[in-house]
Amino acid sequence: MTFGPVNGTWTGTPSLTTPDAYRVTASQQAGVTGTSNFAYNGDGTPLALFAPVPAGVTCSTTSVSLGCRLLQFTYADVDTTAAVANRLTKVTFKTTDTAGTATIAVDVACYTYDSTTGYRLSQVWDPRLGGTAGWSTTCGTPVLATTYAYDGTGRISSITPPGINPVIITYTGTKLTTATQAIAGTNLTTTIGYDAFDVTTGTTLADRPDLSTGRVDDWGQTDLWAASVISDGGPS
Repeated sequence: MTFGPVNGTWTGTPSLTTPDAYRVTASQQAGVTGTSNFAYNGDGTPLALFAPVPAGVTCSTTSVSLGCRLLQFTYADVDTTAAVANRLTKVTFKTTDTAGTATIAVDVACYTYDSTTGYRLSQVWDPRLGGTAGWSTTCGTPVLATTYAYDGTGRISSITPPGINPVIITYTGTKLTTATQAIAGTNLTTTIGYDAFDVTTGTTLADRPDLSTGRVDDWGQTDLWAASVISDGGPS
């Protein structure tokens, strides 16, 4: 990956204690020719992700030529009093027809938010999956959406995929402890246990890495704990 400074210039000497504001500008996948490039809005939010292109081809969100493929991110002001485009509302795939004479734009992910002060994620859907109205290239009305609900403290209380029962999430204190979904008349519960074993001993066993205080300090981590995830049918 290639990183660049947010403000256009490097400032000081970045370190774990005095980091600079980095953001990814390009990445390259092993075995793939060319690089994927990132573009940003003036406020620092991602604008677009460009797929590798053939030599001599240039791409932008407003000029899509033959060989260009990109994902463009659109934001909207969900708080009408703030006048800030602060929530991602859709992701659009852009390319051209086979002749390169016309731009093709298809929304591939759509998002809505609730009306609370935090404007929390409410629904997510892919308009290409259609519904009774059939396949669509724009977000429009939510179809086959995954819906999110929250408890009184703002934590996620349920996730409801389209057409099936919700996953009900419960907490003990501040910790998520269970996720339950009814499938074929049976409640299947995943349980999360905390402080499952001591991770600070520095002993590297086959089932866990060295997470001793001295080791994790290499990347600036100070908090240490371990959790177990046990689903119906056995531990994982």
